[in-house]
Amino acid sequence: MEASRPAEEAEMQESEAQLSGELSDLGATRKL
Repeated sequence: MEASRPAEEAEMQESEAQLSGELSDLGATRKL
């Protein structure tokens, strides 16, 4: 399944990266 749908895997990874990045930004603003 994963091999037949690499695009979805990449999209999911990108979403996770964006979420983690947003969380990092929130944490940075909270520290300030």
